[in-house]
Amino acid sequence: MAQLRLTRKFAKDLHITKLQEPQETTSIFDDWVVDVIRVQRKKVAMVTHVKSYLPFFLPYCEIGGANNIIHALVRSLTLWILENGYSRYRQPMCDLFAGRPTSCKTADRKVLGHMNDYKRCAPFVWLDTPFDKINWFEAREMLENMPITVEHSRIANPTPKSLMLDLLDRDGSLE
Repeated sequence: MAQLRLTRKFAKDLHITKLQEPQETTSIFDDWVVDVIRVQRKKVAMVTHVKSYLPFFLPYCEIGGANNIIHALVRSLTLWILENGYSRYRQPMCDLFAGRPTSCKTADRKVLGHMNDYKRCAPFVWLDTPFDKINWFEAREMLENMPITVEHSRIANPTPKSLMLDLLDRDGSLE
């Protein structure tokens, strides 16, 4: 079952007041942090993978609000998996998200630090662009290819994309 670590702002959008502690994860796809940002006064969910820091932007107005975050994440993640040639992970990922996800606290400060960096860098993609013309894939691609600092990485000059691809290449294990 997927685990979503919610920030207080996003939990408020879902009307969740009590969040449990995060659990150990067993699948590469089952641990995400969800925050909400404002772009031109409209809400956009920023969903980031806990292990690889791979980000996705999901505008509320395009997905039907905060309650539809899971369906939008599955759709975006499926496209990302197929674009990168890892179609064998599509069905296991969809099966993982088939049940109701667990909502929990955001205890990992490292991922929040990366998300704050993303919030500062991403606006350059949508600067002076009307909201309905923003290319959210371009924003994600810019961030997924941005070098980041990660402790104990097996990869020289890691990016969120290279970290996720490394996890997938290791057959989805979380060693």
